[in-house]
Amino acid sequence: SQLELRLAAWFYQDPPLLEAYENDLDVHRENAKGLFRTDDPTDGQRKLAKIFVFGGI
Repeated sequence: SQLELRLAAWFYQDPPLLEAYENDLDVHRENAKGLFRTDDPTDGQRKLAKIFVFGGI
Protein backbone atom coordinates (compact mmCIF):
# COMPACT_ATOMS: atom_id res chain seq x y z
CA SER A 1 0.00 0.00 0.00
CA GLN A 2 3.06 2.29 0.35
CA LEU A 3 1.32 4.25 3.10
CA GLU A 4 4.38 6.32 4.03
CA LEU A 5 4.91 7.41 0.44
CA ARG A 6 1.21 8.13 -0.09
CA LEU A 7 1.20 10.34 3.00
CA ALA A 8 4.35 12.14 1.85
CA ALA A 9 2.79 12.75 -1.58
CA TRP A 10 -0.28 14.24 0.05
CA PHE A 11 1.60 16.23 2.70
CA TYR A 12 4.05 17.80 0.24
CA GLN A 13 1.48 17.99 -2.57
CA ASP A 14 4.03 16.44 -4.92
CA PRO A 15 2.43 16.55 -8.40
CA PRO A 16 4.31 13.59 -9.97
CA LEU A 17 3.63 11.32 -7.00
CA LEU A 18 -0.01 12.36 -6.74
CA GLU A 19 -0.48 11.78 -10.47
CA ALA A 20 1.17 8.36 -10.25
CA TYR A 21 -1.19 7.33 -7.46
CA GLU A 22 -4.23 8.77 -9.24
CA ASN A 23 -3.35 6.73 -12.34
CA ASP A 24 -2.55 3.56 -10.37
CA LEU A 25 1.05 3.48 -11.61
CA ASP A 26 3.97 1.68 -9.97
CA VAL A 27 5.39 4.63 -8.05
CA HIS A 28 8.80 3.05 -7.58
CA ARG A 29 9.08 2.35 -11.31
CA GLU A 30 8.06 5.94 -12.06
CA ASN A 31 10.72 7.23 -9.66
CA ALA A 32 13.30 4.94 -11.25
CA LYS A 33 12.49 6.43 -14.66
CA GLY A 34 13.48 9.86 -13.36
CA LEU A 35 16.47 8.76 -11.30
CA PHE A 36 18.02 6.69 -14.07
CA ARG A 37 16.73 8.77 -17.02
CA THR A 38 15.15 5.85 -18.80
CA ASP A 39 11.69 4.99 -20.04
CA ASP A 40 12.10 1.32 -19.13
CA PRO A 41 13.91 0.84 -15.80
CA THR A 42 15.15 -2.60 -14.85
CA ASP A 43 13.93 -4.40 -11.74
CA GLY A 44 17.27 -3.57 -10.12
CA GLN A 45 16.85 0.12 -10.88
CA ARG A 46 13.32 0.00 -9.44
CA LYS A 47 14.68 -1.58 -6.26
CA LEU A 48 17.40 1.07 -5.93
CA ALA A 49 14.85 3.85 -6.49
CA LYS A 50 12.65 2.36 -3.78
CA ILE A 51 15.56 2.28 -1.32
CA PHE A 52 16.52 5.84 -2.25
CA VAL A 53 12.99 7.19 -1.78
CA PHE A 54 12.28 5.43 1.51
CA GLY A 55 15.69 6.48 2.79
CA GLY A 56 14.72 10.09 2.20
CA ILE A 57 11.41 9.97 4.02
